[in-house]
Amino acid sequence: MGRKQISFEEKVKIMYKYLEENADKTGIKARTKYGEYPIGRWQSSMRTAYYKGELEISEELETELLNQGILRKEKLRKSAPRMTWNQKYEIIKRYLQGQEDNVNNINQDTIFEGYPIGVWQRTLRHLFYTGQLSTISPELKRELLKKGILKKEKSKALQGGPKKNSYDKKFSIMYQYLESIDFEYGIKQSTKFKGKPIGVWQDNLRQTYRKGRDLEISPELMDSFFTYGILREEDIKIRNSRKSGKKATVGKTNKHVDSSENVEQMVEELLRMQEERNALDALIEELQYRIKAKTDNGLEI
Repeated sequence: MGRKQISFEEKVKIMYKYLEENADKTGIKARTKYGEYPIGRWQSSMRTAYYKGELEISEELETELLNQGILRKEKLRKSAPRMTWNQKYEIIKRYLQGQEDNVNNINQDTIFEGYPIGVWQRTLRHLFYTGQLSTISPELKRELLKKGILKKEKSKALQGGPKKNSYDKKFSIMYQYLESIDFEYGIKQSTKFKGKPIGVWQDNLRQTYRKGRDLEISPELMDSFFTYGILREEDIKIRNSRKSGKKATVGKTNKHVDSSENVEQMVEELLRMQEERNALDALIEELQYRIKAKTDNGLEI
């Protein structure tokens, strides 16, 4: 016998119970299970229906689910006005007032009033640490530092940054990493090797090249970057398209590469894509469960 069907109301009660018993954790993730219940998949399905406007629930329940973080509002921004950093800060400030202004209570998964304030803080810090936070006023920047949302000691912009490694030195370290994994996988944005952020190096190199800037490196080193996949064919297409003023054709990645797109938007797009990947993983796991259930019951698939 397969698992009996559970109503929407029962699912919500089970999810509430999990959140109540795990208040010290970061909420429900795509793979979270509570006993035999795949509450992570439930949440993912509910969010997908909500984003599409297909989740038929009362306003009271919608508000409660948003406050619990089970539903989230940020994906509605495609059809709603984009929030400014001042507006986002006002929401973060309301959250901190209920936390005795303890900014350490914000982590990357923190949700408040249905808004991903943990993601906002992470985006702010990333832009600040890399000296690219130019979209807010000096007054707001001082307030963010005062609250601890931004941290001065980590800012490369305020410290002058570490000594720069040459492209030759960077390639040497990146090559050592690729060699250590038998060139089986490439370098991801989060990859670090020997304490060096080689994933960030690769990303910065690709963005610089795409923008048409001249790199002060030898033709041999340039060939090496392409040989080992640090620079790629799509980077050439985007670089050439920007020089000619035409849009590059690089398949599905094209919609994420626009010359008018700023760093903040790219970071938010990356986080959005990661969440979509988590939702897809959850869907795959649910399908695998259904296939196994049917197989175990001797049914045809």
